[in-house]
Amino acid sequence: MSSDKIMCSHELVVRFDQHEDGAISWSVEPDEAIESTRHASLDELVKAGAPLAALGIRALAALLHPCLIETALNTGNMHLWKDTCQRLHERVSSDSPAIDGELAGDEAVVIH
Repeated sequence: MSSDKIMCSHELVVRFDQHEDGAISWSVEPDEAIESTRHASLDELVKAGAPLAALGIRALAALLHPCLIETALNTGNMHLWKDTCQRLHERVSSDSPAIDGELAGDEAVVIH
């Protein structure tokens, strides 16, 4: 990081919204200056004198492909499931009737 005066700044917002039904919607939102030059290629922006900050945000926005966003959400979901399994394991002992396919307590959880 530099302590010199900032000459320009650009932002890229990655937004995740979780809905009541558990669904996730997401968006990638570059700032207005970046969005207004979306039609131009990086080479065209360089020739027009665009700063590195703008070029970097444009390149990052292009890298945020839907598959990458889904990978991030799947990684988070994996950790949620891992935590759920660990808590369930802590609640059910090895001599529990749930091990034999019966319900564990009042919950509809069957361990096979």
